[in-house]
Amino acid sequence: MEDAPSSGEALSEHSKSVAKGSFWTLLGSVVFKLISFVYVIIIARMASQDDVGIFYLALGICGIAGFLAEFGILGSLTRYVPYFEGKGDYRKVRDLLFFSFLSVIPAILAALIVFFAAGIIGSFYHNDRLVGAMQFLSVFIALNGIYKIVGSFLVGRADMKSNQLISNIQNVSKLILAVALFYLFGASIATLCASYALSYIPSLIVSYFLMRKHISTIPDSGEPLKSDQLIHEIIPFGFMLSLLGSFVILISSTDRMFLGWLMTGDDSARLIALYSMAANLGYVIALFPGSIGGIFLPLISRLFGKDDKDGMRALMETSQRWMLFITLPISLILILFPSELLSLFYGSQYAPAGMTMAIFTIGIVIQSFSSVISLVLAGARRIDIELKIMGAAGVINVILSIPMIIYFGIEGAAAASAFSFLVMTILTLHFGKKLFGFEMPKEAYKLTLAFILAGVIILAIKPAASSLLSFLPSIGSGDLAAYSGKIISLAFVGILTLLAFAIFVPSALILKCFKKEDIELMKGIMRRAMVPRQIADFAERMALYGVSG
Repeated sequence: MEDAPSSGEALSEHSKSVAKGSFWTLLGSVVFKLISFVYVIIIARMASQDDVGIFYLALGICGIAGFLAEFGILGSLTRYVPYFEGKGDYRKVRDLLFFSFLSVIPAILAALIVFFAAGIIGSFYHNDRLVGAMQFLSVFIALNGIYKIVGSFLVGRADMKSNQLISNIQNVSKLILAVALFYLFGASIATLCASYALSYIPSLIVSYFLMRKHISTIPDSGEPLKSDQLIHEIIPFGFMLSLLGSFVILISSTDRMFLGWLMTGDDSARLIALYSMAANLGYVIALFPGSIGGIFLPLISRLFGKDDKDGMRALMETSQRWMLFITLPISLILILFPSELLSLFYGSQYAPAGMTMAIFTIGIVIQSFSSVISLVLAGARRIDIELKIMGAAGVINVILSIPMIIYFGIEGAAAASAFSFLVMTILTLHFGKKLFGFEMPKEAYKLTLAFILAGVIILAIKPAASSLLSFLPSIGSGDLAAYSGKIISLAFVGILTLLAFAIFVPSALILKCFKKEDIELMKGIMRRAMVPRQIADFAERMALYGVSG
């Protein structure tokens, strides 16, 4: 009988799978985020700050209303569809899908409640313009209810390609409709809300045909879904997921809701716009841990299922190193040049939110240190632990937000969120060590030191770099000068990013922040990306200088 593969061999085998999917997964995420980024730039530059602030506030309120109408069904759909299929209970899959579509009824009721209660909510926020925005976006609640059911079902059937398809259709439609309606009717609250709500219709049309195809492949065999299992097992499980999701929404929405409540009139709308744009740009950092996490999660879950704790810990360490290696140098530019970036992408009127963006980005960077353990908790279905972590972070965010906003405004809101991320990270690391024996690899501390060294160097040259940015020339005159100036400024930001990597990467190599496993993973990714052999060989030789041990 052959010996079982060692943890190192198992890890190498899984690294091949990571290399196979990492490049295209990351590329797909970048493309999706790029479209969303362009959309945000367009609304920031074409709509007034007041309109943008009211739009985001109305969207947050409608999002919470739609979430409360789900009753946890979507989470149950994602988890129980593969479970029932694995047991051959296909009739239960059909029954659960039918029951899930019945949850559209509460979504429609929630939309009607928001529509008719918009006046009361507008009065609470002392903003009459919020009323029309909420009534426009109430349609989004019902459409999004159907959209989420389809997406959850596709994920449950592991059809990630189709799920990405409908997501991208909605995202592209949102961009096209916004540009078209702005051009025809001008940028306003009405066109902002209408383009967002209507963007779900093309995606739902495509979803209809995708769902027909999937349902036709599910046999009508096996036992039906009994009400006892639905009431005592599936719905309670979904409710726990909803409770977990409520804390996520609490953390992400508390700041905007309190800004709208504690500030008055148009000033609150302006501040929400500033804060929303700063947070949107700061969240760019979260793209990289999320994309890499999406690659490692199924592999970590597989090792967890095999009870291969040594292999799981080794893969978690590899994942942690890669997350930090990609995240840290890019975050340097967002933290050290926030006002310049906000002005470049959204316009000079958003530059005052620079400190807000820097504080918020620091919080995202802190959270990236615990992203791996969060993935393992999800793979292990430890909802109880996730509830403790998110509940503590959510409560602290609420407690801190009110005094911090009163005394420090949008910077205080960002600081409250950043502190909640810190609490979340500390608790996650604690449970990661307690449950899985995972300790932060020493390379993570070395990468942090490289991050600090690079930050100090870039901070020293920041005055000269910022001055140089203001003296960059434009080409031509009029609109041509404006466009050429933006292109040159964007190229300058690209140079700063390359500079951050040029300082950070050698520092990481000198500090020996990598292992041989990382080199093999890097080689596999470069092969998938079709990097020329000479460049790949050179990169491998350089990277070997940074291998510890």
